[in-house]
Amino acid sequence: MALQQIDPRQRIADLDALRGFALFGIFIVNIVYFGYPFLKIFTDAELFTGAGDQLTLRVVRFFFEGKFITLFSLLFGLGFTMMAIRFVERELPFYRVFYRRVAMLLAFGAAHFLLLWAGDILFIYGLCAILLPLFLNRSEKTLKIWIGIFLLVPVFIWALFAGMIELAMHDPEIAAELNQAREEMYVDVAEQNAWLINAYSSASFADVFEARMIETGWMFKGMIFNPGGFFYIMAMFLIGVLWGKRNYARRKDELLPNWNRKVKWMLPAGLLFTMFYLFALSRTDVLWIDWWTIIGSILFIMGTPLLTMSYSVLFINAFQRMRDSFIGNGLAAVGRTALSNYLLQSVIATTIFYGYGLGLYAQLSLPLLMLSALAIFGVQMTFSQWYLRRWNMGPAEWLWRVVTYWKRPS
Repeated sequence: MALQQIDPRQRIADLDALRGFALFGIFIVNIVYFGYPFLKIFTDAELFTGAGDQLTLRVVRFFFEGKFITLFSLLFGLGFTMMAIRFVERELPFYRVFYRRVAMLLAFGAAHFLLLWAGDILFIYGLCAILLPLFLNRSEKTLKIWIGIFLLVPVFIWALFAGMIELAMHDPEIAAELNQAREEMYVDVAEQNAWLINAYSSASFADVFEARMIETGWMFKGMIFNPGGFFYIMAMFLIGVLWGKRNYARRKDELLPNWNRKVKWMLPAGLLFTMFYLFALSRTDVLWIDWWTIIGSILFIMGTPLLTMSYSVLFINAFQRMRDSFIGNGLAAVGRTALSNYLLQSVIATTIFYGYGLGLYAQLSLPLLMLSALAIFGVQMTFSQWYLRRWNMGPAEWLWRVVTYWKRPS
């Protein structure tokens, strides 16, 4: 049987809209990191001191940070499983096609962080996706065990480091050396942040590229060790695989009443865990490892998925009422062209902030950054609807299909 692309009429509108909703939440978080160096946001206590900045930062961290990348990861795992099931049903060569798809995702990610922005997630997704076929034919029990393992790996790593540091601090000579190294680390980071602001504000693409490579290094280190990094994303992929095996996407109407009942405890539990997580984060030294780091990691992996799943159910309920509205159609259109719109967000934001564009890097307050994100996303919703009335898929999606199916899509 010949390989065929999905007919747009066969797409599930709820999933497209949910994907668009996830991309909106991701952009709300990313706009902060487009406008300021990653580490400066966490290490410079004098950066956001105004009442508006402080309120905005708390709202973003409480309601957005981590939640929407979790949702996007869940949808990725779900989409992978739906694709695999469809190929098996049609007796098509799934693995060959899938790995071409992954190779192209890695290429998109590499181009993204090399040419646009250090905060790329596509390359990490591609690395995680390489492992997904290993879990496709596993039982639900095995998947749940691996989900638990992947969630606990970062906690184990932090606990190991924290224990080693605490033991070392009992030796006065070693403790003095560690404290000196800690102070020097803060000086180095402060100097590097100042250099990054100058580099990103420069009209020189070479300076911007060098700054981007420094931050990309930070990004990859964080993805290995942080609680929301590689292992966490892999766990969310596998939850999506579990959902795909249970055919949740097609059984949405049947399962929605039960999901609504679960939200009554998931939402308050997620809010409570997130509140304690932010308290632990406020006590944590991001350039050091202590027991607050461990507590924060545990609270993150407990609260974030609960809030994400609650958001998903509440959004699906809301989408039933706004399906034919501008927002409903706009989110679905953005979701259908998610890859193109994700890359477009980086093009627009770097043009606004970097020196070779408008040069507004490290100059806007957080409320203005949020207003900018809302305006940009509103334009994306409008443009995506106009675009999809003329073409079936976004330009990045078109190229992705060419490589995946090795033929030109309609």
